[in-house]
Amino acid sequence: MENSDDLNTIDVLVQRARTAQSSYERKGTQELFDLAAQAVGWALMKPEHNTTLAELAVKETGLGNVSDKIKKNHNKTLGLLRDLKDVKSFGHIGDDMELGLSTYLRPKGVIAAIVPSTNPLATPVNNIINALKCGNAIIVAPSPKGARPLEALLVHIHENLLAVGVDTDLVQMVPIPPSKAKTNRLMELADLLVVTGSQNNVRAGYSSGTPALGVGQGNVVTIIDDTADVKDAAAKIAASKIFDNATSCSSENSVIVLRSVYADTLRALENE
Repeated sequence: MENSDDLNTIDVLVQRARTAQSSYERKGTQELFDLAAQAVGWALMKPEHNTTLAELAVKETGLGNVSDKIKKNHNKTLGLLRDLKDVKSFGHIGDDMELGLSTYLRPKGVIAAIVPSTNPLATPVNNIINALKCGNAIIVAPSPKGARPLEALLVHIHENLLAVGVDTDLVQMVPIPPSKAKTNRLMELADLLVVTGSQNNVRAGYSSGTPALGVGQGNVVTIIDDTADVKDAAAKIAASKIFDNATSCSSENSVIVLRSVYADTLRALENE
């Protein structure tokens, strides 16, 4: 059972995040927000950090494998930074002269990110990059098994944020050991929730009373029709299904095949 001191700790974290976010927004420029996002990305992508953190993640969670986690941490982070490059996420965006409307983007405030043990590094880094890119503070609530890897990651993130002149209170985590009570308190106090993982977590986010973006069960369905190169498709499905021991939500769970190419597809899958 959680005591009041543990829950008061969450209140203190959120207050520190609000203070840091207010200053970050006041000083806010697109250049500053982009620099902070890049600093966070490099904290995980730096090869020696990535290797050590991937090893720790596999050791602590018992999920995935080190070589694939290294690739995932690098590629997902680099891909997000590529997608966000030159994207305006703050301030005046444009004018509609016909309607007489101007569009502005502003931060939400303090984001709470609930992250799973399947991706204890790549998911929080992506959440943190998105939050800082838009001028927000963020507090990450890890799974119990993912808490140590996240704690180690935050050391590097804070070093990089200090190097670019950004307050480290913008990026915090629920103290170890994490718990449902602490996470629930965080969800009550935050301005926006980003919830990745189990259906229980997603439902808790949606019923918290705080606006929430939820990502539940993944493991996508692949559809193969008669325009597909079935050998190529089978090779990619196999590679995806075994990558990081199928811990990614994008890892295929089932395949729907048109009858006209069913036999060829089945043989191609068997060959893989």
